Amino acid sequence: MTKTIGLVAFEGCIGSSVHALADLFSTANAIKRQTGGRDALFKTKVLTPGGAMVTASNGHEIASGGALEDHTDADVLMISGIGIEAVGDVGETLTSLRSLISLLARAPDPQKITTGSCTGTFLLAEAGILDGRQATTTWWLASTFSERYPAIELRSNEIVVDTGSVITSAAGTSYLDLALHVIGRLADPQIAHLCAKFMVVDGGRTSQRPYAIPWHFMSRDPFVEKAETWVRQQIANEASVGGLASHLNMSPRTLHRRLSRLHQQTPQEFIQRIRMEEAMRLIETTKKSVSEIGAEIGYADENTFRRAFSAWVGTTPTQHRLRFNKA
Repeated sequence: MTKTIGLVAFEGCIGSSVHALADLFSTANAIKRQTGGRDALFKTKVLTPGGAMVTASNGHEIASGGALEDHTDADVLMISGIGIEAVGDVGETLTSLRSLISLLARAPDPQKITTGSCTGTFLLAEAGILDGRQATTTWWLASTFSERYPAIELRSNEIVVDTGSVITSAAGTSYLDLALHVIGRLADPQIAHLCAKFMVVDGGRTSQRPYAIPWHFMSRDPFVEKAETWVRQQIANEASVGGLASHLNMSPRTLHRRLSRLHQQTPQEFIQRIRMEEAMRLIETTKKSVSEIGAEIGYADENTFRRAFSAWVGTTPTQHRLRFNKA
């Protein structure tokens, strides 16, 4: 049976998270035909509030195929990302989309699927759809998400989180991973695999940590900046929680409370994140050996560093270099 996919667009949405999804579902239909299938697997329809044409964050207009209010025939409702440039823009942007959030908050049919990608997960959270569930979101707004929605268990490192009737995906083009997941779940994993190959999509990504850009956290706290500066200065000397707490003139317990509130991380996780960010930078931009890089961030043993890097980033140092190094 053909599944109807409602692609939800709105003022300021990320245009590619509408059109690229339509292309992937169309590709799934083409692959099905080429492998002997008759009926289309999916039918896509762009839905907008009131059925009006909208303008994406890139300035291009998106025509509507129907009103979001009348989406009862959609088996899957896929919420696009929001074009947000800075952490400080989140509150104002969500306020401007309050009418859309009200539409989404209308009791979702548990027999159908609702998805949100990247910053679009904030819309699902605001609508209460994610309460009591696990979810992911874009890496650079993970702390903001956790602060706003304590009733949601955020799994910020994961690319796709499927809780049954609600599926969320991480940053940027993770909407491709999301669409492939939906294709595999509703149609056939093999067709999803062929779609990924046909569209040259790097399927099988499980973590967004390798794609994080440290300086992109545009709203900073002076306390966090001071802590980060010290850790980076001490990075080759195995910066410790006790040393960081002493530098900040507080007890380790107080440090734990402050970082948990501001960064949703323990002090050890905070230190390890900075070490691994520096390791990724060196792997991506230099030709230094893995052993040399490990030593620069405080690992005397290369194998220990390799294990720590793989556990944190989700891939080995060698694989990360092959993917990202342009030096």
